[in-house]
Amino acid sequence: MLNIIILHHFDYPEGMATTKRFQLFADFFHKVGCKVTFVLKTQKVQSGSFEVGEYNGIHFYKVFYEKYRKYPLHFDKRQHLEILSIFNSLFLPQMRNIILTGGISPEFLLVVRKLIPKWELYCDYVEDFTTIRSQYNGLWKKNLWLFVKSLTAVFIYAPLISYSERFMFRKAKGISTISPYLYKKAILKSANVINIPITTKSIPYSPKTKIDKSTILFFAGTGSMKDGLENVALALNMVLRKHDVKLRISGKINPDGIKIISSKCENMEKVEFLGFLTDQQYFHELQQADIMLMTRNNTKFANAGFPYKLGEYLATANPVVATNVSGIDKYLKNKENAILIDPDNVDALVAGISFLIENPIEAKQIGQYGYNV
Repeated sequence: MLNIIILHHFDYPEGMATTKRFQLFADFFHKVGCKVTFVLKTQKVQSGSFEVGEYNGIHFYKVFYEKYRKYPLHFDKRQHLEILSIFNSLFLPQMRNIILTGGISPEFLLVVRKLIPKWELYCDYVEDFTTIRSQYNGLWKKNLWLFVKSLTAVFIYAPLISYSERFMFRKAKGISTISPYLYKKAILKSANVINIPITTKSIPYSPKTKIDKSTILFFAGTGSMKDGLENVALALNMVLRKHDVKLRISGKINPDGIKIISSKCENMEKVEFLGFLTDQQYFHELQQADIMLMTRNNTKFANAGFPYKLGEYLATANPVVATNVSGIDKYLKNKENAILIDPDNVDALVAGISFLIENPIEAKQIGQYGYNV
């Protein structure tokens, strides 16, 4: 029997892609009889305290750190000591004790080093220094604080990520990856590697309750550079010339993403920002949509990872328009189980949306075949 502790930093129990991915891992292990516990770093104004709770029959510990960090790279010694104390209390000598974490983040490196070899290490490898660097490209031009953060990310944090990776490859008993890029990188360094690009659960059925005849386009994400939100705004302008559509946007859209939509979209009355939704609300909105949009652009960041939301989109049986990044064409075929288009191609995005609107029978079939993938 396994005693699995998931060590990470994300919102819980409601959260974005990382939260959902690890919750599915936890649910699976819990279902097959393993003991599973979350130990999570999370933000709160006070430091040096933690919260204990239970969700879906799985216990969790939230260890808080200061919400407003003084420096771009912050180390909280007190918090790390509390995490070590929690691990010591959860250790069960009669069982195999396992740490499951998202790669080895530099902020957890000192903790994990102290726990090995008493604990076995397994990692879910979803990003590397390539993604860290690409997130900060061009930020230095905006203001002095972002310039400092960019320098910190490129010259301090990215090398720490690289060092942490080497530690992971040496010490981890097994590694799961999310993309072909990361799989190829990991398999050269470690023997036990498996690629798990899509993790999702069945979407609860919710009948459509439309109040008008508009076709609902749905986009979920953060609006960061990799998401291609600018292309969505430009495509919306062109689609609206022929079709009655509305765009619903879900997620923690950053201010830059909102500015992009506002500046590029000519019909803001056709755009609705839903904000961050609970799982129940999110699944309901997925079911209410007609066409799902996954528009990652052709950046290193986008190609190094894999779009978690693609799995959720396919699980709705609604047709999906997706850009062909990160090896998606290994799983999906154009006009068979999705509409696959080249990234950064607004005309192709318009054509894909228009095809689905103008061919409802084919659209329904594509959505159903996508569901069966």
